[in-house]
This record gives sequence, structure tokens and C-alpha cells, in this order.
Amino acid sequence: MSNKQANPQELQDLYKRVFNSDDGKLVIGDLQRRFWMMQPTYCVGDTHETAYREGQRSIVLALMGLLREDNREYPTETEKE
Repeated sequence: MSNKQANPQELQDLYKRVFNSDDGKLVIGDLQRRFWMMQPTYCVGDTHETAYREGQRSIVLALMGLLREDNREYPTETEKE
């Protein structure tokens, strides 16, 4: 295995190449279903479980941000009012 590290643009291109393939699109869909993209993360009475689910969801959001054509990432924090 190589020790070479990709720069941010190269890394984004790699993610796009992998996840824009037919197989990659199926994997993204599976990740969205498994990790709380299609349903609420809130777990009644369990703040730890809610935080855990939200953490899983944030990874999928970050991945989806890397795949955006306009290179904008999805926000990882809520904006302060």
C-alpha cells in the first residue's frame, strides 16, 4: 500500500469516481437508508442515542458534500442566529 496522500481536489475526484459508478450509487443509497438520512435521528428519552444517530448521519452528509458538482459541502453545524 502506498504512503502517498491525495490533495483535497484529488481526493474529491476519487470519491466522485467511486460513488458516481452504478455500484457506488447503490452504496450511497444504502448508506442513506441505514444512517438516518430518510428518517428522524431523534430518539425519545435517549440523548446519547440521538447524538450517535446524528453522528452517523453527519458522515453520510459529508460524503454527499464531496460528491456535489459545485464543490460546496453540506454544513456540519447549524448556523448561529
